[in-house]
Amino acid sequence: MAKQPRQLLSAFAILCSLLICTSGLQAQLSIRLLPDSAVRKGELPWHTHFPIAATNGQFNPGFTNTAWWLTTTVYNTDSVVQQYKLVLNNPHINLLKYYQNGDTTPLHITGDWLPFAQRPFQDRDFVFPLQILPHDSIPILLLVDKANESLQLHAELYSNEAFEQMRHLQNLLMGAGLGWMLLIVLLSVFLGISLSDKAALIYALYVLFTMAWIVSNWGIGFQYLWPELTDFPSKARPVFLLLCTASFLATLPQFFPPFSSRKWLVKSIHISIGVQVTLAVVLLFSNYQQLPSVIKVPFLQVCSVCSIVSVVLCVLYLWRQWRNNAPLVGYYFTGISFLLFVTLLLNLHQFGISAAPNEFLNMYGSSLGLIGESTILGLGFAHRANLHRKQKEQLARQLLEQEKQLAEKIIAVEAEERARIGRDLHDTVGSMLATINMRLNKLIHQEKLPEEATGLQALIATTMQETRSISHNLVPPHLAGIGLEQVMLNHINSINQQAGLQVQFDYAVDTQLPESFQLLVYRICHELLHNIMKHAAASEANLSIAEDCGAIQIIAEDNGKGFSNSTASKGIGLKNIDNRIAYLKGTLHIDSNTSGTTIVITLPI
Repeated sequence: MAKQPRQLLSAFAILCSLLICTSGLQAQLSIRLLPDSAVRKGELPWHTHFPIAATNGQFNPGFTNTAWWLTTTVYNTDSVVQQYKLVLNNPHINLLKYYQNGDTTPLHITGDWLPFAQRPFQDRDFVFPLQILPHDSIPILLLVDKANESLQLHAELYSNEAFEQMRHLQNLLMGAGLGWMLLIVLLSVFLGISLSDKAALIYALYVLFTMAWIVSNWGIGFQYLWPELTDFPSKARPVFLLLCTASFLATLPQFFPPFSSRKWLVKSIHISIGVQVTLAVVLLFSNYQQLPSVIKVPFLQVCSVCSIVSVVLCVLYLWRQWRNNAPLVGYYFTGISFLLFVTLLLNLHQFGISAAPNEFLNMYGSSLGLIGESTILGLGFAHRANLHRKQKEQLARQLLEQEKQLAEKIIAVEAEERARIGRDLHDTVGSMLATINMRLNKLIHQEKLPEEATGLQALIATTMQETRSISHNLVPPHLAGIGLEQVMLNHINSINQQAGLQVQFDYAVDTQLPESFQLLVYRICHELLHNIMKHAAASEANLSIAEDCGAIQIIAEDNGKGFSNSTASKGIGLKNIDNRIAYLKGTLHIDSNTSGTTIVITLPI
């Protein structure tokens, strides 16, 4: 999986290089320009002097309050008919009027304010097909109307073959980029839902707005998605750009929790988000074509300024996070470095600054930057999800270890308390009963008590034996010294010496069990044998303790009368066994009938 993103990015870079190389396919084109404000109303400037020359076809007046006339002449020096396409690499011109050969009637009228089907050639850019006879030329006059907005123009002339080659590579690049960004959206949504991570969901929304902006910026939105909405293409880019930057800013505090010492920066981010969302909503529901210039130009300039402010706030916030050693901040810096640089250049380019990027960077720089940024940050979210998973696993292990330590402490405290009670029974009650028994025995021998005292003496002896047995059962003698197997053998030998029950014992455990675990196993086995002796009416029983696949398996069998499930649920002995098994996260299986009972207990080590 680690190689796949690198391979995709390498293929993406190769496509970009091929696309840049196609810039050499176009023919040389020299254009001259004249502001419409310098032309008398109703006249066509066929024979007017055009003062502004652009030998490379590029023109950038920035925000302009007038339409512009463009003139050029296309020559065919060959002896055969030539097919050309005149391309204006800007899909966002409001109105275009195309004249040729000195005509006073436009051959084509098109633009974003007219339906897409009215374009002379069905393409996302404005393309004008030309057919030139041998050794002939065609003079061209174009009215480019983008008044009260920012205008960037790059006129190019292609042969039909070169144009198709260039478009094929561009479409391949666009499809790869948008497809990859869609995968980033799906990845972010998956991570957001599976990890309940709000940052990933907001980031998915940001990538969606980014895709919408790219689609509108490339002109394919107007071509395929809203070809009849003539008011929407002009405002789609600023609307989606505002929502894009707002959602990206909203991701930052979610991905990197803010530090209390920089609350002013977080407030600035929230204010910027609110302003940009408000501007986007106002622009979306406005009648854009009817906005007066005194409102439209400042409004669009404010949108560009908001984009620059967002870049500054983003850099400041990430810088503070980096200074405070926030994890994964390197992904953000790497992901947005090129994007922030291009965004600043392009926003300055919108204001007509002459040191503008080349045409490829102007048209595709921000789009490719957004694609690369979303890819790197998508990988960052995946890395973050992996870190969260590892942290959860580590916390689970720590919690399990803490529970284990706590359980061992509880068992140790319980064992210590049982030892104290056992010592008290043995030392205090046992010695008192022994003293009573000695004095009673002395009186009997002195014949100072009747014969009934003999029965009392037997009862005291039985009580002493029972006290000794309880004392030993509370704390198995020498468990730490002689081990579980020997302690169980001693206990079973004691049972076998009593009349009525014979117990067969098997022990097959090689692992050195913790003392606390041995103690619980002993108590479970003791309770099982006690229940057989007390309730089963059995003459024979088998008890085995064996190790199997990382667990201890205890099997107790008897040939007694059995019991029903309702009877078992009421018994205190089985409840004690069940509680200890649950504490050790083990399992209990009981098979009982009138021929006997088999109990199988599995305890993970």
